[in-house]
Amino acid sequence: MKKNLKILISLLISTSLVMGLLFVGVVYEKRVKAATYNLVWSDEFDGDSLDTNNWNYEVNGKGGGNQEHQYYTDRKENVEVSDGTLKIHALQENYKGKLYTSGRINTLEKQSFKYGKIEARMKLPRFQGAWPAFWMMGSNYKSTGWPRCGEIDIMEAINNNDEIHANLHWSNGNSQADTSGMAYEADDRTQWHTYGFEWTENHMKFYVDDKIFQSYRIDMSKDMEEFRRPQFIILNLAIGGRWPGHTIDDSAFPDKSTMEVDYVRAYERTDNPTTYVGPTKTVHQDAVAEYSDNWVSTVNKEKLKTEEKFELLGEAKDGFVADYSSIGKVSKESVWNAKVSLKGLDLYPNSTYKLGCTITCDKDKRIYVRVIDEDGLELHSQFIDVKANEPYVYSSDVDVIDDINGKPDLEFGFAKVNGEAIDDNASINVKVENISLVTDTSIPDPTTAVETITTINPDPSDVETSDVTNQSSENKVAKPAKVKIKKIYKKKKSAKSIKLVLKKAKNATKYEVAVYKTKKKASKNKGALVKKTFKKVKVKIISKKLKNKKKLFVRARGINTVNEYKKYGAWSSIKQVKAKSTRIR
Repeated sequence: MKKNLKILISLLISTSLVMGLLFVGVVYEKRVKAATYNLVWSDEFDGDSLDTNNWNYEVNGKGGGNQEHQYYTDRKENVEVSDGTLKIHALQENYKGKLYTSGRINTLEKQSFKYGKIEARMKLPRFQGAWPAFWMMGSNYKSTGWPRCGEIDIMEAINNNDEIHANLHWSNGNSQADTSGMAYEADDRTQWHTYGFEWTENHMKFYVDDKIFQSYRIDMSKDMEEFRRPQFIILNLAIGGRWPGHTIDDSAFPDKSTMEVDYVRAYERTDNPTTYVGPTKTVHQDAVAEYSDNWVSTVNKEKLKTEEKFELLGEAKDGFVADYSSIGKVSKESVWNAKVSLKGLDLYPNSTYKLGCTITCDKDKRIYVRVIDEDGLELHSQFIDVKANEPYVYSSDVDVIDDINGKPDLEFGFAKVNGEAIDDNASINVKVENISLVTDTSIPDPTTAVETITTINPDPSDVETSDVTNQSSENKVAKPAKVKIKKIYKKKKSAKSIKLVLKKAKNATKYEVAVYKTKKKASKNKGALVKKTFKKVKVKIISKKLKNKKKLFVRARGINTVNEYKKYGAWSSIKQVKAKSTRIR
């Protein structure tokens, strides 16, 4: 992921390094910046049973609120961990009044996340009636209910096709609100693919195998506040229901009715924009007037049988005339079957622009206007209803977020869309002129080099929360310092328990301890035999999984929980213990 930034806070590292803070100089220039992430949690499903420190089983036949046909159980027949993967098996069987059983697990009150990147590598079943899903709901679900908690559908698929869906559901006042994104055609969903999304306070971008296919702004309304709070993860395989329908292909059971998960991982973003505190200057810009190229017309000849005449009126700001013999009929993405666009506008991040133009059409017509970045994130979108032969003077604000990807496009869509009275396949002649995209915004003064103080990935053990500026409330939860293991005691008569003494870590309210079979697994935080959370530094782990292990590897980390927010500290160094050893190696 690359970000086009107008403002570069260039790092001219001085010789002074105090408490994790660097003194830097400021230079104004352009650059492309790649987002970086740090793994903060994962379940690699390397054991032989579900890790209940991470997951809860849901056991019920309520139909998920969607008239689904399955009964969710906690049986190994439905939820199995083996050979390095989680397997959710849907079975055709009479069980407590239902004709099918399946599995649904969640991390409610065990693992919650806010912002960063969440992903899972999965194989999905594909048959009539199948409904596998990888999704999230607000951690306040028990107190607020749905949809006030918010729902993030990272991946949903139904029936016998390869379409992948990603949508949001939330509470708009007292009613339900939903997105309606376009489906993504995966390459055989029964094979391994990685499904995930990137999440900031401004937007969400959903991807399959690193291909972003859907983006949503979540900063456009206070009603979307649900998506700026922690969420927990859900994995399930439903059978039938309102969306896939109530026809089930029973021949798919049991050979084709398994959802398999290789891993689920959560990352935090580590390249947050640097806080600038130096001198600024105000600049005036009309991004269209300074544009060096011109408008481009694009017609989807497969979907739209039309003859097109396209004429430029001069420079980009002067506009264009487009004449279509047919605008088609309503279909998926129909508005963009005939579009005109400026490709790659040079916009200032974190700025508000005023978009203006005059539109004249020879028919009553609904026209779509948008500004969109390279990941498909709509920075601005609006339908305009134009009356025949009456010039429409358009003016609207465009908010450009601080982490746009690349240089955005300005687009006008002219094909037929829902809600307009114009006949199918009608002809139109449309003129768009006097186009501007103007801002007066502040940028770092490029003529002044000053020393400023900013945080550059400081060690959390060295920096207090107050040292970090310009953070939202959840970021003000201090990260715990790195934990140290002082002592490890293991009973000589039993290989089923381990006693640890940790050194108290700054900002830690709890401690997570993980035990591994090999040092390699410990170094990768992968496939823990046991992983448990404790409130005290003196801990005892009791588990049958520790039996008959000649040597084990242990590490720990701190957790700081404040209200609904949670942050993890760095893992301790790995300590080895033999079955009869009372000392650390």
